Amino acid sequence: MSMNKKDDALRGEALKKELKRKGRIMLSKMLSSDGGTLSPNDTALKLNVSIESLSKLKADNRIFSVTVDDEVYYPAWQFNESTQERVQTILKILAPHSDVAKLRFFLIHDSDLDGRTRLKALEDPTKDELHYIHSEAKVYNTHGCK
Repeated sequence: MSMNKKDDALRGEALKKELKRKGRIMLSKMLSSDGGTLSPNDTALKLNVSIESLSKLKADNRIFSVTVDDEVYYPAWQFNESTQERVQTILKILAPHSDVAKLRFFLIHDSDLDGRTRLKALEDPTKDELHYIHSEAKVYNTHGCK
């Protein structure tokens, strides 16, 4: 391999590492918003279920977690009594998507919701807002959709 190719490969690896680092920072910021996170044990205690049952709830798309650096985190806001049922409904629609994509869906600001996040809108949605959020979930991450 020539020196230029070696240099290019080294630069490429350095860029990948930097992008991963920045991605972890952004993910950590998202996870720390709206109540932070719970560990698997704390989540099981909060829901009064076993760790095995927690895995089943996740497999059924009733809850979700995000893994960062081999650590599992459950966004605490998904257990808020005032939004839990609506969040679960949206999670079922978002089932084909990654957990990070689910996190983004709920926490990105949406101009069609007056700049609020979808999570904030789910706290006390109008019928139109709820319909809009459901529609957005159905087409999420498809070409041309936010």
